[in-house]
Amino acid sequence: MCEAACSRAHFGVFNPRRSLIRIVTIEPGIDRAAFCYQCRGVPCGKRCPTGAITYDAVAGLAKIAQDDCIGCGLCVEDCPFGVMSVDKAAGVAVKCDTCGGSPACIPHCPTGVLKLKSNEQVAQEKRIAHVTRVERAGARRAGVADV
Repeated sequence: MCEAACSRAHFGVFNPRRSLIRIVTIEPGIDRAAFCYQCRGVPCGKRCPTGAITYDAVAGLAKIAQDDCIGCGLCVEDCPFGVMSVDKAAGVAVKCDTCGGSPACIPHCPTGVLKLKSNEQVAQEKRIAHVTRVERAGARRAGVADV
């Protein structure tokens, strides 16, 4: 459903093959979302012959200048996460652009696991998880129960 919402938002069609996010089946019953990580160094754009892929530091997004893209696919080869694609109908490279900060996929995620988080939010969650692990390990070593 999230892929259909994405393709509708970007291309006006309900077609998961045209989605800018991908649901990947790890094994039966275990699916994960694959999407652009908005890398600052835009590894996907290193060999772009037209320079169509850039990083917008203000928006925090890797962007594709659609008018400059020639659809060569070098970005698809270079994306370390496999989330770039060339839309055959449009003839240009496409990837998740967070729908301008309000992703169409999130409200349509049937499991509610898709979320848009800032780098600071992700970092804070990691800090909390780390501190919690350290506290639990220390309590276990000290023989404290119910931690």
